[in-house]
Amino acid sequence: MGMNSFAAIAAASIVGIAATASAQAPDSIAAADLEWREMFPGVHFAPAHGDWEKAGHGKFVRFAPGTQVPMHTHSNFYRGVMISGQMENIFEEGRVPVGQGDYWFVADKRPHGHQCLSKEPCFFYTYGDSLWDIQLTE
Repeated sequence: MGMNSFAAIAAASIVGIAATASAQAPDSIAAADLEWREMFPGVHFAPAHGDWEKAGHGKFVRFAPGTQVPMHTHSNFYRGVMISGQMENIFEEGRVPVGQGDYWFVADKRPHGHQCLSKEPCFFYTYGDSLWDIQLTE
């Protein structure tokens, strides 16, 4: 696949996500206005659109520096984009570094974990078209 094809697919995906978000949420949310909820020690979520406990959604995620999330799975896929910080996504096959602007995809039921490596919080956005759940595998 050429770079132009990739760019077209990425642009179409972003437009689809934006259309979904605008139908369910305000046009914009200032970072200072995010409503954070502690999910686990060192792990906070803030909704952008939808309801992650029920259906398709987008959310901001913040890991405190040094936070390690153990291996786990989700019933449904999700996509992520790193906003700031440096972390590793951990898979059975190895570790994948993730930095500012990087994108990743985790398929449903794929075991994975995360570790925030930076001295600043790891701050990223995730999107899924179904509810979010977690099952620890360790």
